[in-house]
Amino acid sequence: MSKKLVLVALVIFMMSSCTIYRTINFNADQSGSIENKVDMSGMMSVMGENGGTNPLGTMGDKNEFDKTRAELESIAGITKVKLSYDTTGIITTSYDFNSVDALNKALGSGNFAQNMMLGMGQEASKTSGMIKYKGKKFMWTEIDKKMLKKIQSEDKKKEMAEMDMMLASSKMNTTITFPSAIKKVSLKNAVITNDKTVSYVMSIKEFISKDYKPLVITLK
Repeated sequence: MSKKLVLVALVIFMMSSCTIYRTINFNADQSGSIENKVDMSGMMSVMGENGGTNPLGTMGDKNEFDKTRAELESIAGITKVKLSYDTTGIITTSYDFNSVDALNKALGSGNFAQNMMLGMGQEASKTSGMIKYKGKKFMWTEIDKKMLKKIQSEDKKKEMAEMDMMLASSKMNTTITFPSAIKKVSLKNAVITNDKTVSYVMSIKEFISKDYKPLVITLK
Protein backbone atom coordinates (compact mmCIF):
# COMPACT_ATOMS: atom_id res chain seq x y z
CA MET A 1 0.00 0.00 0.00
CA SER A 2 1.39 3.44 -0.91
CA LYS A 3 2.07 6.09 1.76
CA LYS A 4 -0.90 8.06 0.45
CA LEU A 5 -3.26 5.11 0.84
CA VAL A 6 -1.84 4.33 4.27
CA LEU A 7 -2.64 7.90 5.32
CA VAL A 8 -6.16 7.60 3.90
CA ALA A 9 -6.68 4.32 5.75
CA LEU A 10 -5.53 5.82 9.04
CA VAL A 11 -7.78 8.85 8.67
CA ILE A 12 -10.78 6.68 7.83
CA PHE A 13 -9.96 4.32 10.68
CA MET A 14 -9.88 7.24 13.13
CA MET A 15 -13.16 8.68 11.89
CA SER A 16 -15.12 5.48 11.30
CA SER A 17 -16.98 3.71 14.06
CA CYS A 18 -17.29 0.01 14.71
CA THR A 19 -19.66 -2.04 16.83
CA ILE A 20 -18.78 -5.08 18.92
CA TYR A 21 -21.58 -7.53 19.77
CA ARG A 22 -20.88 -10.01 22.57
CA THR A 23 -23.34 -12.70 23.65
CA ILE A 24 -22.72 -15.22 26.43
CA ASN A 25 -25.19 -17.89 27.53
CA PHE A 26 -24.57 -19.82 30.76
CA ASN A 27 -26.10 -23.16 31.72
CA ALA A 28 -26.77 -24.32 35.29
CA ASP A 29 -23.36 -26.07 35.48
CA GLN A 30 -21.62 -22.87 34.24
CA SER A 31 -20.92 -24.33 30.81
CA GLY A 32 -22.33 -22.40 27.86
CA SER A 33 -21.69 -20.67 24.58
CA ILE A 34 -20.30 -17.34 23.41
CA GLU A 35 -20.39 -15.33 20.20
CA ASN A 36 -18.22 -12.30 19.55
CA LYS A 37 -18.95 -10.19 16.46
CA VAL A 38 -16.94 -7.15 15.36
CA ASP A 39 -18.79 -5.07 12.77
CA MET A 40 -16.55 -2.73 10.77
CA SER A 41 -18.74 -2.62 7.68
CA GLY A 42 -18.97 1.18 7.84
CA MET A 43 -15.21 1.48 7.70
CA MET A 44 -14.97 -0.99 4.84
CA SER A 45 -17.66 0.88 2.91
CA VAL A 46 -15.88 4.20 3.26
CA MET A 47 -12.57 2.62 2.27
CA GLY A 48 -14.17 1.23 -0.88
CA GLU A 49 -15.61 4.60 -1.79
CA ASN A 50 -12.16 6.15 -1.43
CA GLY A 51 -10.34 3.53 -3.45
CA GLY A 52 -8.55 2.03 -0.46
CA THR A 53 -7.64 -1.58 0.24
CA ASN A 54 -8.56 -3.79 3.17
CA PRO A 55 -7.88 -1.70 6.32
CA LEU A 56 -8.10 -4.76 8.54
CA GLY A 57 -4.68 -6.04 7.52
CA THR A 58 -3.93 -9.47 9.02
CA MET A 59 -7.37 -9.57 10.65
CA GLY A 60 -8.77 -10.65 7.29
CA ASP A 61 -5.88 -13.01 6.54
CA LYS A 62 -6.75 -16.73 6.36
CA ASN A 63 -3.53 -17.72 8.12
CA GLU A 64 -4.41 -15.48 11.06
CA PHE A 65 -7.85 -17.05 11.30
CA ASP A 66 -6.42 -20.56 11.11
CA LYS A 67 -3.96 -19.68 13.90
CA THR A 68 -6.72 -18.27 16.11
CA ARG A 69 -8.98 -21.26 15.45
CA ALA A 70 -6.14 -23.65 16.33
CA GLU A 71 -5.43 -21.75 19.56
CA LEU A 72 -9.07 -21.94 20.63
CA GLU A 73 -9.44 -25.61 19.70
CA SER A 74 -6.31 -26.47 21.71
CA ILE A 75 -7.92 -25.23 24.94
CA ALA A 76 -9.39 -28.01 27.06
CA GLY A 77 -13.13 -27.53 27.42
CA ILE A 78 -13.59 -25.45 24.24
CA THR A 79 -15.61 -27.05 21.42
CA LYS A 80 -17.55 -26.14 18.27
CA VAL A 81 -15.18 -23.31 17.36
CA LYS A 82 -16.34 -21.20 14.43
CA LEU A 83 -14.63 -18.18 12.86
CA SER A 84 -15.91 -16.27 9.88
CA TYR A 85 -14.88 -13.12 8.04
CA ASP A 86 -17.41 -11.31 5.89
CA THR A 87 -15.82 -9.16 3.20
CA THR A 88 -18.22 -6.37 4.18
CA GLY A 89 -16.20 -6.08 7.40
CA ILE A 90 -17.85 -8.41 9.92
CA ILE A 91 -15.69 -10.81 11.93
CA THR A 92 -17.47 -13.46 14.02
CA THR A 93 -16.03 -15.87 16.57
CA SER A 94 -18.11 -18.40 18.49
CA TYR A 95 -17.56 -21.52 20.57
CA ASP A 96 -18.94 -23.62 23.43
CA PHE A 97 -17.18 -23.85 26.80
CA ASN A 98 -17.58 -26.47 29.55
CA SER A 99 -16.48 -24.26 32.46
CA VAL A 100 -15.64 -20.68 33.46
CA ASP A 101 -11.96 -21.64 33.52
CA ALA A 102 -12.12 -22.76 29.88
CA LEU A 103 -14.00 -19.58 28.95
CA ASN A 104 -11.34 -17.40 30.62
CA LYS A 105 -8.54 -19.13 28.73
CA ALA A 106 -10.43 -18.77 25.46
CA LEU A 107 -11.15 -15.08 26.03
CA GLY A 108 -7.46 -14.50 26.56
CA SER A 109 -6.41 -16.17 23.31
CA GLY A 110 -9.23 -15.64 20.82
CA ASN A 111 -10.08 -11.95 20.93
CA PHE A 112 -7.57 -10.60 18.42
CA ALA A 113 -10.22 -8.69 16.43
CA GLN A 114 -11.87 -7.23 19.50
CA ASN A 115 -8.55 -6.30 21.11
CA MET A 116 -7.46 -4.39 18.03
CA MET A 117 -10.67 -2.38 18.00
CA LEU A 118 -10.26 -1.60 21.70
CA GLY A 119 -6.88 -0.07 20.91
CA MET A 120 -5.03 -2.63 23.02
CA GLY A 121 -3.81 -5.13 20.44
CA GLN A 122 -2.35 -8.35 21.80
CA GLU A 123 -1.49 -6.57 25.05
CA ALA A 124 -5.00 -7.34 26.26
CA SER A 125 -4.71 -11.10 25.84
CA LYS A 126 -3.56 -11.65 29.42
CA THR A 127 -6.27 -9.51 30.99
CA SER A 128 -9.35 -10.01 28.83
CA GLY A 129 -10.25 -13.37 30.39
CA MET A 130 -11.00 -12.62 34.03
CA ILE A 131 -14.47 -13.92 34.81
CA LYS A 132 -15.24 -15.06 38.34
CA TYR A 133 -18.58 -16.83 38.67
CA LYS A 134 -19.22 -18.49 42.01
CA GLY A 135 -22.60 -19.12 43.54
CA LYS A 136 -24.74 -16.02 43.10
CA LYS A 137 -21.90 -13.64 42.23
CA PHE A 138 -20.62 -12.97 38.69
CA MET A 139 -17.72 -10.57 38.07
CA TRP A 140 -15.99 -9.77 34.78
CA THR A 141 -12.76 -7.78 35.00
CA GLU A 142 -11.70 -7.12 31.43
CA ILE A 143 -8.99 -4.56 32.18
CA ASP A 144 -6.84 -5.06 35.27
CA LYS A 145 -5.03 -2.27 37.13
CA LYS A 146 -1.77 -2.87 35.27
CA MET A 147 -3.42 -2.61 31.87
CA LEU A 148 -5.48 0.41 32.95
CA LYS A 149 -2.31 2.20 34.06
CA LYS A 150 -0.67 1.43 30.72
CA ILE A 151 -3.68 2.75 28.81
CA GLN A 152 -3.47 5.97 30.81
CA SER A 153 0.25 6.51 30.03
CA GLU A 154 1.16 9.73 28.23
CA ASP A 155 2.08 7.93 25.00
CA LYS A 156 -1.16 5.94 24.99
CA LYS A 157 -3.23 9.02 25.85
CA LYS A 158 -1.78 10.82 22.84
CA GLU A 159 -2.56 7.86 20.61
CA MET A 160 -6.12 7.64 21.96
CA ALA A 161 -6.65 11.39 21.54
CA GLU A 162 -5.97 11.01 17.81
CA MET A 163 -8.74 8.40 17.64
CA ASP A 164 -11.12 10.16 20.01
CA MET A 165 -13.98 10.46 17.50
CA MET A 166 -13.82 6.80 16.52
CA LEU A 167 -13.53 5.58 20.12
CA ALA A 168 -16.48 7.71 21.24
CA SER A 169 -18.77 6.56 18.41
CA SER A 170 -17.75 2.89 18.51
CA LYS A 171 -19.92 0.75 20.76
CA MET A 172 -19.80 -2.51 22.66
CA ASN A 173 -23.14 -4.34 22.93
CA THR A 174 -23.00 -7.06 25.57
CA THR A 175 -25.72 -9.60 26.42
CA ILE A 176 -25.32 -12.25 29.12
CA THR A 177 -27.95 -14.86 30.00
CA PHE A 178 -27.89 -16.82 33.26
CA PRO A 179 -29.78 -19.96 34.37
CA SER A 180 -31.28 -18.10 37.34
CA ALA A 181 -32.88 -14.70 37.87
CA ILE A 182 -30.80 -11.54 38.18
CA LYS A 183 -31.06 -9.46 41.35
CA LYS A 184 -28.62 -6.59 40.74
CA VAL A 185 -26.22 -5.24 38.09
CA SER A 186 -23.38 -2.81 38.78
CA LEU A 187 -23.84 -0.83 35.55
CA LYS A 188 -26.52 1.85 35.73
CA ASN A 189 -27.43 1.62 32.05
CA ALA A 190 -27.87 -2.16 32.09
CA VAL A 191 -31.27 -3.59 31.14
CA ILE A 192 -32.64 -6.84 32.56
CA THR A 193 -35.09 -8.79 30.41
CA ASN A 194 -36.94 -12.03 31.18
CA ASP A 195 -35.34 -11.87 34.66
CA LYS A 196 -32.31 -13.83 33.48
CA THR A 197 -30.73 -11.73 30.71
CA VAL A 198 -28.72 -8.54 31.18
CA SER A 199 -27.79 -6.25 28.28
CA TYR A 200 -25.79 -3.04 28.16
CA VAL A 201 -24.14 -0.74 25.63
CA MET A 202 -20.88 1.08 26.26
CA SER A 203 -18.67 3.23 24.04
CA ILE A 204 -15.12 1.98 23.60
CA LYS A 205 -13.91 5.36 24.86
CA GLU A 206 -15.79 4.81 28.11
CA PHE A 207 -14.64 1.20 28.32
CA ILE A 208 -10.92 2.08 28.28
CA SER A 209 -11.20 5.23 30.40
CA LYS A 210 -9.78 5.68 33.90
CA ASP A 211 -13.34 5.32 35.20
CA TYR A 212 -13.60 1.70 34.03
CA LYS A 213 -15.12 -0.63 36.61
CA PRO A 214 -15.54 -4.44 36.45
CA LEU A 215 -19.02 -5.74 35.67
CA VAL A 216 -20.60 -7.24 38.79
CA ILE A 217 -23.90 -9.16 38.67
CA THR A 218 -25.70 -10.62 41.66
CA LEU A 219 -28.14 -13.46 41.07
CA LYS A 220 -31.20 -14.30 43.16
